[in-house]
Amino acid sequence: MRHLNAWLVGILIGLPVGALSQQTAVAPASEARAAAAEEVSDPLANAIDARLVSKEMIGTTQAVRGRILEVQPSTHPRMPNRMIIRRDPQLSIIYYPDVAEAIEKQLGKPKAGMWVYARGPVGEWRGLMEMRVSKGGAIRFYSSDTEASTLPVVIESVEALESIRFNAPRVVIKDFDDHLEKPARVIGQVVAYQLPSSERAPHVIKFSDGTGDIDVVYWDIAPDVDQRALRPGTRLEIQGTAGRYRDRKQLRIRDPRDIRVITGDEAAAAPVVAAPPSGRVPIATLGEKVGQKVIIEGQVAEVTAPWSDRAPNILRVEDSSGAVEVVFWDDLKPQLNQDLIRQNARVRVSGEVSEHREKIQIRVEQPGQLSAATP
Repeated sequence: MRHLNAWLVGILIGLPVGALSQQTAVAPASEARAAAAEEVSDPLANAIDARLVSKEMIGTTQAVRGRILEVQPSTHPRMPNRMIIRRDPQLSIIYYPDVAEAIEKQLGKPKAGMWVYARGPVGEWRGLMEMRVSKGGAIRFYSSDTEASTLPVVIESVEALESIRFNAPRVVIKDFDDHLEKPARVIGQVVAYQLPSSERAPHVIKFSDGTGDIDVVYWDIAPDVDQRALRPGTRLEIQGTAGRYRDRKQLRIRDPRDIRVITGDEAAAAPVVAAPPSGRVPIATLGEKVGQKVIIEGQVAEVTAPWSDRAPNILRVEDSSGAVEVVFWDDLKPQLNQDLIRQNARVRVSGEVSEHREKIQIRVEQPGQLSAATP
């Protein structure tokens, strides 16, 4: 009877006898194989974090994921569209105009802030890493973290990721000008932190490594920056893009993870100068502190220009207890805040106390040693 029923149903739908039972038996296995084949053929499966891409991967094909930081459209038929997904050191996903139309028709136009998964060969152009996408099926855009999480991401460990993150060339600040507009990494300590002076101004960490000082600047990432990194004396490892602004050395940061607080045994071993004392001292006590590093605050009573090519500029700084000479040379003057090199300016000075011709002095050799007095 069971075979008769199958025969009757087969007649009604136009199938041979027994075919219906065979179809129902093999359908689940067929679907499973199709799903497995689709999973295996997915060119973006097991994409790694873009921060893990290194120069050792040049010449290999990789699948990566990352957030789009900037989109640079092609300016010439022979030039690629470029999506920057990592800045320091820079890594871009590129695709040429001949595939741009297909990609944008299928996925829409990429925008900064979106997530992208892509697969292609890793290469190098003018010292910067790039990954070339040659067909639309090897790239996908996602508008949110939730959407971006639909594909698996392989990261071996947080430690491995962080060791690769801080792989920009290490630079001592005195040699900073040799690396302008290039990725750079510095290790040192916080001298001071300044809030933005206007809506368009950056947050500024005054930073020193013992060979010089720089301004570490950042804008919209401020809420995510580790607050410990803003405290004077904190030791940090920072990487960003080296630059200059108004004759001041700058390190521009666009990712809060590129500011790392150095703690514990690592901090003890970090090759940076010791932090200056946190509190200021009365000027009258400086005679007892020759050879020590101090901080003073006071008012500029007198400004004396150099009397010869080899002589310094002198600021006579006074507080309620006494006066001291603060000296600096002409090669440093353009880097100083000119509003502080005038009579009646309220200044904060840090440096080593010395004695010259029976006069107590503090010599300023870096711009960060002369700043506005705290309110």
